[in-house]
Amino acid sequence: MDQQKVSYATSYLTDIVMSWWQPCLMQQPELPIWDNWSLFIKELNTLFGEADLEQSLEQALKCLKIQDSHHVKRYMTSFLEHTLYTHWNEAALYDTFYAGLAERLKDQLLTVRGPPVYP
Repeated sequence: MDQQKVSYATSYLTDIVMSWWQPCLMQQPELPIWDNWSLFIKELNTLFGEADLEQSLEQALKCLKIQDSHHVKRYMTSFLEHTLYTHWNEAALYDTFYAGLAERLKDQLLTVRGPPVYP
C-alpha cells in the first residue's frame, strides 16, 4: 500500500524534486523511502518543505489583505488557512484579521458594534 502511495505521488513530481527522485529509482536495493509513505513525506519535507512553516504563515497573516473586489468569505478562508500552524491567541488573531480588512468593511463594523460600553 505504501509503495503504491509513493509511486502515485512521485508521478506528479517535477523540476528539482524529480531530479532528486530519479536516482532513488535506480538504487539497488531499493531505498527504505520507496516502501514507507511516512518516511517519504518526511524526506520531502526535510529537503523541500518550508524551513520554518510557523514563521512563514505568521508573515503571510501579517501581509494578508482583503481585495476590494473580493468577498469577505474569501478573506476569511485564506485567513483561517494561514492560522493552522500559528500559536497566536485570540486577541492577536482578531487584531491581525481586522488589520487586513478593507476600510469600507471596518467602517461597517463600527456601525454594527455601536459605541463602547464602560462600567
